Amino acid sequence: MRYLTLIAASALLAGALVGCSKSDSAMSSDNKSQGGSGATASNTSDDSLVGTWQGELKMPEASKDDPGAAMAKGLGDMMAGMMNLEIHKDQKFTMSMMMIPIDGSYTREGNTLTLTPEKIMGMTPEEFKKTQSKNNPAASTEDMSKPMKMVLSEDGKELALEPEKGKESQGSMVFKKGEPKPTKEVVSKVSGDVETGLVGSFKADLRVDESKITAKEKEELPMVRGMLSSSKLDLLADKTFTISLVVKMHGDWSVDGDVLTLDITGVDGMPGGKSSSKEEPMKFKILDGGKTLHIIPGKNDKSQSDAVQNSLYFVKQ
Repeated sequence: MRYLTLIAASALLAGALVGCSKSDSAMSSDNKSQGGSGATASNTSDDSLVGTWQGELKMPEASKDDPGAAMAKGLGDMMAGMMNLEIHKDQKFTMSMMMIPIDGSYTREGNTLTLTPEKIMGMTPEEFKKTQSKNNPAASTEDMSKPMKMVLSEDGKELALEPEKGKESQGSMVFKKGEPKPTKEVVSKVSGDVETGLVGSFKADLRVDESKITAKEKEELPMVRGMLSSSKLDLLADKTFTISLVVKMHGDWSVDGDVLTLDITGVDGMPGGKSSSKEEPMKFKILDGGKTLHIIPGKNDKSQSDAVQNSLYFVKQ
């Protein structure tokens, strides 16, 4: 798999998706909500909101027999693994919306939450808008700093982005509160100092020598960095792993000498949790006694310069 190529392509696609989502999914401050009437904005953290919320597309009853709506619902279900919202105790949030990492703060007024983006793909809304306009002129140039309005259900288990007037048939994006997962008992399968030292969490780190990359790659770099800002790798002692790299994948890991191999067995958001074809294993060079992992590009991947292909590292946290 051409991972950095995929990230670069996804970054450009994300720019277009943000433009669409802002206009089509009603992620706008102009939406009116009945849930917040008569209340005052609260700046106090609400512990009942804290946690992970998983996104899904909800279609209205009247459109369920519409072939176009059914297709949209199928696509929405497939993308569900790439849409989630994490609400933190400090009135901050982290959202992943179709490969787009968004960070910001929120306030609550009655049953209405107002989420204000502060970072989009690692950039301020103004920086993102400028980069988006440069790399994808056809995409919407709507103000990315506009707050997102979400309505909390009466039982407190769903947060909904309401569709704009006249666009109800397109459905609405709903985030459902995830139940706390039971603690998984991990039976250790590692052996030796190398495998033992690898167990833990790693964060993506892009180390690019900009003097050796093409002009196009340099233009794409801010978005690629943004896409990687939330990327991480977790290696567990039972020799399974999860990695977030555009999409979330999981599988088994092994070590041969100074090379770590990740065999991908599942991809979140794909039907049945699997991709349509077998994923190419990911290979990393183990450096610094297991504290740094350097991705090894595929042999036939000539779509990017060597400076880019050799720039992705994961650093132990």
